[in-house]
Amino acid sequence: MLELLEELEPGAKKVFQQKVHMNELTALSINGTRGRAVILTNHYLYVVTKGLFKSTCRRISPGELTKVEVSESTLAVTAAGSGSPVKLSFPKEKPRLLPSIAARIKKWQQEK
Repeated sequence: MLELLEELEPGAKKVFQQKVHMNELTALSINGTRGRAVILTNHYLYVVTKGLFKSTCRRISPGELTKVEVSESTLAVTAAGSGSPVKLSFPKEKPRLLPSIAARIKKWQQEK
């Protein structure tokens, strides 16, 4: 399970730290490609995306999460009210982890 806890890249880490509450425990943190990351805590799922000029961090509660899908090297997360899913691509060596990541997120949602 330790393979699902990575040190976040500096840009993703900075944006995540601005959003996370001090009482949250990180259960999963994986870097995607191009400054993107997915972080799961005991309270929220965080999705960090990098735009042209800045990175953003979306906080999703278990009740907001509507769908988690895996296809090849992409993880897609859909939250209520957002319409289209947030897609995170992962480097070639990580797609084998995607089913484990999706399963962990779904289990977290069911536990809440």
